[in-house]
Amino acid sequence: MIDLYELRQLTAFADLGTLSKVAEEFHISTPSVTRSMQHLEDAFGVPLFIRGKNRIELNDTGNTAVEYARKLLAEVEQAVAQAQEKEKLQRQIAQLKAKMKKEKNLGKQMELRREIRRLDESYIEL
Repeated sequence: MIDLYELRQLTAFADLGTLSKVAEEFHISTPSVTRSMQHLEDAFGVPLFIRGKNRIELNDTGNTAVEYARKLLAEVEQAVAQAQEKEKLQRQIAQLKAKMKKEKNLGKQMELRREIRRLDESYIEL
C-alpha cells in the first residue's frame, strides 16, 4: 500500500534533490528516507530512481510518479479542507436553528431562517 507520508517524501526529494535534505526537512534519518523510497518502488512495482555511487536521482518513471503524487496529495488536501468546511457549516446551521427556536421576535426569526437557508445552500454546493 502506498503511504501519503512517503509520497510527500518523494515530492520533497524531487524538489530538494537529495535524501539527506529530505531527511532534514522531515526531521527523520536518511536511512528512513531511503527505506521509504525503496518501499515506494516496491509499491509501484518499478524502479523510480537511477542509483550511482553516493548519488540517487529520479528516472523518467520516477518523475511521472512525482507528478501523480503531487496531484494525489493536492486532492487529499482538498478532501480534508472540504470535509472540515462541511462540518463547520453543519455546526453553524445547528447553532442558528437552536437560536431561532429561542427567538421571540418574528423579524429576527425570519432573518435567522434566511441565514440558515444561505448556509444550507453553501453546504449543498460542497
